[in-house]
Amino acid sequence: MKMRLANTAFIVWMGLAGTAQAADGTIYFTGSITDQTCAVDSGSQSMNVDLGKVSVTTLNGAAGLKAAPTHFSITLNDCPDTVTALKVKFDGTAHAVNQRLLSLDSGSNVASGVGIEIADKNGSAIPLYSASGDYTLDEGSNTLDFTARYVSTGTTVTTGTANATSQFTLNYR
Repeated sequence: MKMRLANTAFIVWMGLAGTAQAADGTIYFTGSITDQTCAVDSGSQSMNVDLGKVSVTTLNGAAGLKAAPTHFSITLNDCPDTVTALKVKFDGTAHAVNQRLLSLDSGSNVASGVGIEIADKNGSAIPLYSASGDYTLDEGSNTLDFTARYVSTGTTVTTGTANATSQFTLNYR
């Protein structure tokens, strides 16, 4: 019995010793939570951006071909004078081939070989899960301008529905 207990203790000790790992670095997360923010306008909380019907020939032939951009805006109200800038981060399902693009929603008869690019007010692409450049805020109401467009992710694009869903987060400065 004592031998079985000693063997069990040794096996447990070996298991614990094997899980010890050396650290290669340290990450310190910083930030704050505030109640000094803008209110997202009700029309911007859940919006539809119509990218239109784009010909498959516009996107077929190579990865990286882009359709014409479609403008959309996020409107903010009641911005206090204590916040002067923000960045916007778009989330959603990343495209399997190009992780910077938003993947199309799954379903029947869905187009393939294409994702959606979101760009800032200057036309610079905002990779999914990454913050945009700064948007300066004025006290009161503000409009944040963006564009979205289809981008081919391979040499062949197939026809079908090309809808996608994204969420956005405002990170105040």
